[in-house]
Amino acid sequence: MFDYPKPISHAETLKQLHDLLEKIKPQDVADAFLHSLSSRKLEYRSALGSYWYAVAISEHKETYKEEGCDICGWSKWACKPTEYQKRTGVNVFNFERYKWGGVRHDDLNYVLFDLI
Repeated sequence: MFDYPKPISHAETLKQLHDLLEKIKPQDVADAFLHSLSSRKLEYRSALGSYWYAVAISEHKETYKEEGCDICGWSKWACKPTEYQKRTGVNVFNFERYKWGGVRHDDLNYVLFDLI
C-alpha cells in the first residue's frame, strides 16, 4: 500500500515532526479521539498517543547506537532494504493503527507516520 520510506536523518525527522506540531491543534487530536469512542474507528485513537509523545520529546542530539536513538526511539530506514522490508515498511504501522489503534507510540518513525 505504501512505498518504502526514503531514509532521512535523525535531525530531519525531528524537524519534520516539529513542523507538524505547529500545524496540529490539540483540540483536533482530542476531537478525533472522542469521535473514535462513538464510532469504534480505532485509527482515530492513535493520534492522541502519537501527538503527546511528540510534544514530550525534548530537543536533543542523537544518542546513536546501531538501532537508532535511545532518547526518542528514532531508527534509520535501511538504505538498501530487503524485499521483506520493502513489503512491510510503514504498511505494518498502518495495519497496527487500524487493528489496535496504534501500538508504537514510542517509535519516532511511527509517530511521524501517524501524524502525517
